[in-house]
Amino acid sequence: MLGYSPKKYDVYGIIGLAVVIIFAAGRNRVGTDFVTYMNIFKRYAAMEWGDFFSKVNDDILFNFINKITYSIGGRVFTWGVIAALIVIPIYSTVKKHYSDMDISCAMVVFLLLMYTTSFNVSREFIAVAIVFWGMKYVFENKFFKFALCVIIATMFHASAFVAITFWLFWSHKTDSAVVGNRRVLLIIAATIAVLGYQSIISFFSSNVSLFESYASYANDKDGGSNREFYLNLLVLFVISKLYKKFKDKDPRLEFLFSLLIVANLIGITGFSHPQVKRLAYYFSVPSQVIIFGYLPFCVEKHNKAFTTVSIYLYAIARFTLTAYILEQGHLIPYRFDLFG
Repeated sequence: MLGYSPKKYDVYGIIGLAVVIIFAAGRNRVGTDFVTYMNIFKRYAAMEWGDFFSKVNDDILFNFINKITYSIGGRVFTWGVIAALIVIPIYSTVKKHYSDMDISCAMVVFLLLMYTTSFNVSREFIAVAIVFWGMKYVFENKFFKFALCVIIATMFHASAFVAITFWLFWSHKTDSAVVGNRRVLLIIAATIAVLGYQSIISFFSSNVSLFESYASYANDKDGGSNREFYLNLLVLFVISKLYKKFKDKDPRLEFLFSLLIVANLIGITGFSHPQVKRLAYYFSVPSQVIIFGYLPFCVEKHNKAFTTVSIYLYAIARFTLTAYILEQGHLIPYRFDLFG
């Protein structure tokens, strides 16, 4: 299992990472956007470098890497590199900076509930992974390093710019999470921003060239039933019931709880535009992965095993519901082919 030893990178962790990356590298015709991504890979791989730099205006680093990898090793190599760019930063961050939690629990939640989602939103999830890795600079009060990570993330997907708001939820004078009235004000501001997201997107897409391609996000689009919002709301409710138990264990957990609240607020946009709600990934991935990893240590000892098993069952049940029963993302049946 990933994260077998909290002290060092062990053979089990390396093997686990390799299996996860190979699993994604071999996927063939899996995922709603598989064909779209493959067309992008082929188009840029066929371009001369001069044409590439003159025609590619956004997601430049994502397309640059894909051009190289697809030219060298085709589909399998490209998907493998994308998988590595997602899973390695997240695993290494959890392993190095949160080694006192149940790393296996955290990674099971990530792999079942988020990693498979990345098959359809690969650009966003690389950006999420970079932000996740760079989040340590928020706690170290190193704004420019954190901002640099966010800028690099925007070169994979411009939406990563929203992660710069992480800085506001950490008190850099007291080295602790923002709480009390200041947190209330931030949550109110986030609520206003969510309710007025169309005006915000219109402003940025009209005045900042980086966001021009997102102008259509300001228009209403059929958001579907947005079932994910209700599931995430349930998760927030359960975690909030345990809030008093984990908030004093590590000040970063209080910070992550604030991010989880913001993630649920952003989820509201899913009722009007399914693409806009993806902004929540920047807030929900780090908060859920890390908080779930700590939950087994936030209960009485005799309840630790029960809590751990409950988290595993939740992850399995939610994956089964969304991927298998509801057939979201077209992940099942999974077609694995390393040589085709």
